[in-house]
Amino acid sequence: LDSPAAAEYVTRELTALRVEPAGTQGFLQPFTFADAPARAEVRTANVLARIPGTAPDGLTVLVGAHLDHVGRGDRASRSGHREIHNGADDNASGSAAVLELARRLQARPAARDVVLAWFGAEEYGLLGSAHLARNPVPATRALAAMMNFDMVGRLRDCRVVVEGTETARGFAGLLARANGPSGYDVRPWDHRRLGAWGASDHESFSSRGVPVLFFFTGLHAEYHTELDDLPTLNLPGVVAVTSLAERALREVAALPAPELRRVTARRGR
Repeated sequence: LDSPAAAEYVTRELTALRVEPAGTQGFLQPFTFADAPARAEVRTANVLARIPGTAPDGLTVLVGAHLDHVGRGDRASRSGHREIHNGADDNASGSAAVLELARRLQARPAARDVVLAWFGAEEYGLLGSAHLARNPVPATRALAAMMNFDMVGRLRDCRVVVEGTETARGFAGLLARANGPSGYDVRPWDHRRLGAWGASDHESFSSRGVPVLFFFTGLHAEYHTELDDLPTLNLPGVVAVTSLAERALREVAALPAPELRRVTARRGR
C-alpha cells in the first residue's frame, strides 16, 4: 500500500474526532495503478471524511491535500540520494492543514457540507484526485468548489500563493474578505518570473469545470530532496495559512450558488 502509515494516522485522528467516513470502505477509497518503471501494481487509497453543513443545499465543498511523497527518492528526487524523503513541506504540511480544518469544522460546521480528502499517488501524476474525480463517492457527486493544499509549510515575508480566484465569480472578493484580518500578500504564483513548478490535485477537478482555490507557500531548495524535514518548516506559518483558509472555506460554503458560476477553465501549466 502506498503511504499506509500516513493513511492510518489520518484515519485514527478522524476516528478520534468522530468525523463521518465518506469512502467506499470506511474512510478509504482504495484504488490500484500500474507503476511502469517498477513493473508492479501498486495498491493505495484516498482517505475521505464528511462533515455535514448547518444549511445544506445539495452542494459540497471538497477540501484536499496529498499524502504521498517520493519514498527513498526512487521517483522525482532532485538530489538523487536514496535516503528517506520525509516530505515535511511536500506534503505533510498540507495534510496537517486539512486535518486541522477537519477538527475546526467538526467543532463548528460550515454552512454547506464539507468533504475532507487526503489523496494517494499524487507524485505519480495526480492519480488519487483523478480517481475521485472520475469515481465520485456519494458525498462528492455535486461539488460547489474544491480547495487544495500543497506545500504550505514555508510562509515567508507574509506571502501566500493562492491560485484559482478567476475560476468563479465570487472568489476574488471572497479571498479579499478572508484575508482582511491577516493582510497577507496574497497573489497567484508568478510563472514568468519564478518558473513553472508543476500541477497539483486541484487540476483533477478544475479540468472538469469545478471552481478551485489552491494554497501554496512557494518552492525552496529542499523541495523533493531528503532535506525537506520538520526543522525547515515555519509551523506558526502553517497555522496562519490554515486560519486564512478556514475563513475562505467558510465563505465558499456560504456563497450563493450564482457566485460559484464558472468563469474560466484552469488547466495545467
